[in-house]
Amino acid sequence: MALADRLRRTFAIPETLIVVSGYSFGDQHINELVYDAARYYPRSEVAAMFFDQIPQAVVDKALQLPNLTALGAQEAVVGGTRSPWVAPTEAAEWWQTDRFSLGDFRVLATLLARRIGSLPGPPPVGA
Repeated sequence: MALADRLRRTFAIPETLIVVSGYSFGDQHINELVYDAARYYPRSEVAAMFFDQIPQAVVDKALQLPNLTALGAQEAVVGGTRSPWVAPTEAAEWWQTDRFSLGDFRVLATLLARRIGSLPGPPPVGA
């Protein structure tokens, strides 16, 4: 319970960006904390990334809450609108094998590590 309260307080900071990755939205108590953050703090943003399909319950919430963005391998819900991905015309680290790949925590972690300079290698495309 103490961790849930701490998470709730963290989400309650106005104009916060919450990035959710590697979480399946399988725990309704935690889900409500995330949804409440989007509902009660409309100037905050919640970006949830999924390895494969976006769970239907998350799609439903993202369609209602424009500041809850859900990004799946083949589709996304952004600003309350659901659409399939369109492949980029140029190479992009976040697009691999005909799918949005930042839902793969390894890809996201590698991209973030390169952005802050802790991993060697070329900068991400478009940097």
